[in-house]
Amino acid sequence: MRVPDSFGTLSTADSIPNGADEIARGTNNQVPVFPREIVSALLKRNASGAVICHNHPSGNPKPSDEDLRLTQTLSQLLNECGIKLFDHILVANADAVSFVENKWFSA
Repeated sequence: MRVPDSFGTLSTADSIPNGADEIARGTNNQVPVFPREIVSALLKRNASGAVICHNHPSGNPKPSDEDLRLTQTLSQLLNECGIKLFDHILVANADAVSFVENKWFSA
């Protein structure tokens, strides 16, 4: 049985981790993600920084074009709210890849 696609956040306040939230759960090949829900969850935690993360049940560790667009959009939205997006982590099978380390995103 494949794990469904899931999207979450890890938040910090004043450089101290202060929570993790699952924002959305989808099917085995997509998850509906609405930037408003992500921003809302982080504001509720009084976050000053965040890492977003999601999985690819297919096992493909490469981000889709939509993954890249969403990361840029969220970075801009969160910045407007005073929240720094540090990274986007993609989990595929036993691998976890960083958008920052792979130069897909510049924090």
